[in-house]
Amino acid sequence: MLFTCSVPRQIWAMSDFPFLENGFGESVYANSDHLLTQCKNEKLHQDIKKKFPWVLWFIWKNRNNFFFENKSFDTRKVMGKITKEMEMWFLAQKVEEECDAELAENHTKIVKRWRPPPKPWLKCNVGSVWSEEKQMDGFAWVLRDEEGTVLLHSRRSWMAIKSKSECSFRCLTWAAESLISHGVKRVVFAAGDSDLVGALSRLMT
Repeated sequence: MLFTCSVPRQIWAMSDFPFLENGFGESVYANSDHLLTQCKNEKLHQDIKKKFPWVLWFIWKNRNNFFFENKSFDTRKVMGKITKEMEMWFLAQKVEEECDAELAENHTKIVKRWRPPPKPWLKCNVGSVWSEEKQMDGFAWVLRDEEGTVLLHSRRSWMAIKSKSECSFRCLTWAAESLISHGVKRVVFAAGDSDLVGALSRLMT
């Protein structure tokens, strides 16, 4: 289903990933070993190496759509979606790495001047980094008790963020929603974005 049926064979051919000498066989293990081996092939272009997990994933998804929902699909469109999803995923990883570095720097600054919340309250520090060029961002929040012990933390990224203020607001609302889902109450929020803090303060006065 993943390698030897007619449609998967077309998709693999369009992916430019090199076949075995006699083509893919019936053994999933042998075929998978070939894919992983080719990832170490220095002569093979990096973009082709990175593509094969998405080829497998989209073949599986389309097979399920066909059998359970009777939906047919066009191999050219599938290949276009594979390429787009792959590029977006690796772009997100690159942006996340950049955001991690900046968030780590900001986190160090926060820790140096971190002030504990009054007992029995908890404190949640939130931070965000926005890339105007890529219109992507990275979010992070960390929850501590009055002794500074980390209780919960999380991070994520979003696409299509159009401004720094939108980025900061979405980060804060995401942190609040996350803590609500964990059943956390009595929380003091702290953010490094002075514009966001000022806007919220004006709304509450």
